[in-house]
Amino acid sequence: MTENRHPYQIIVERAWAEPAFKARLQSEPKTVLLEHGYDPSFEGIVEVHENDDTVFHLVIPTRPPLSEHDLDQVAGGAYGEPGPVGPPQPYGYPYPTPYPYPPYP
Repeated sequence: MTENRHPYQIIVERAWAEPAFKARLQSEPKTVLLEHGYDPSFEGIVEVHENDDTVFHLVIPTRPPLSEHDLDQVAGGAYGEPGPVGPPQPYGYPYPTPYPYPPYP
């Protein structure tokens, strides 16, 4: 059922199975991506890297721009939803802590 799989998954699996396809992917990445319905919507250079036993590539994606709502929150000095007014409350108040134990002091 390839119709439910992401094109990226199909491309990677095919590169693992077919050395000639992998070589073409490395030499013409944009063309291969477009042929498989994956449009990176990027005008720059597309590079293909392969992890091995000695090298692991960590890709940090471009940070998305702030939305108008986010900009309004930053400009207004607000942080999330308004909380209770008064003295400081314990960690996580009024919500439960994300841990199964209390935080360290």
